[in-house]
Amino acid sequence: MQKMAIFGAGGHGVVVADVLEALKIPYLVIDDAPIPKQLNGISAITKSDFLALRDAKEHGVVLAIGNNAVRKNLYEFFMQNDFCLPSIIHPSAIISKTAKIANAVVVMSNAVVNARTQVSAGAILNTASVVEHDCHVGAFAHIAPNATLCGGVSIGALTHIGAGSVVIEGKSVGEHCVIGAGSVVINPIPSFKRVVGNPAKREV
Repeated sequence: MQKMAIFGAGGHGVVVADVLEALKIPYLVIDDAPIPKQLNGISAITKSDFLALRDAKEHGVVLAIGNNAVRKNLYEFFMQNDFCLPSIIHPSAIISKTAKIANAVVVMSNAVVNARTQVSAGAILNTASVVEHDCHVGAFAHIAPNATLCGGVSIGALTHIGAGSVVIEGKSVGEHCVIGAGSVVINPIPSFKRVVGNPAKREV
């Protein structure tokens, strides 16, 4: 598929656009903000206007929304309406041949996904993040820039791992968690927790 539509004209959309441009894939832009937006000189159209296009379903939809819950809702909408939600991977990313990446995943520049890792639908692996061997990244999770998941780590659905954070070998972080930037996770973190620090334990 060589037609793409980026949903989201904010900061995350700009980075997603860089990935598509590196892949030499043309795109249009969708954004439902009250004030019309542009992305790289391309005027955004609303979701309603996009759905009204005769060739709408010839486009793969890339969800360029940083908010995990909003991204999940958009994913469900487009899937229910039979759209293609491809994963996009920057050419500079390093992906093991034994890694498994589901649909609607975005892998940014210089990210690393090592052997036997599984990345679930709608996840974001942001710039220079490292996901080591045998990890599992849950659906609609966001691994922020320069975050590192060491071997055998499990990240729950809709969890945000902050920039520069580290989750050490074999530890799990539950669903709907927020791990603050620069944190070091040395113990399992239950679902629905917001923690920060080294070690990550202080709730925020």
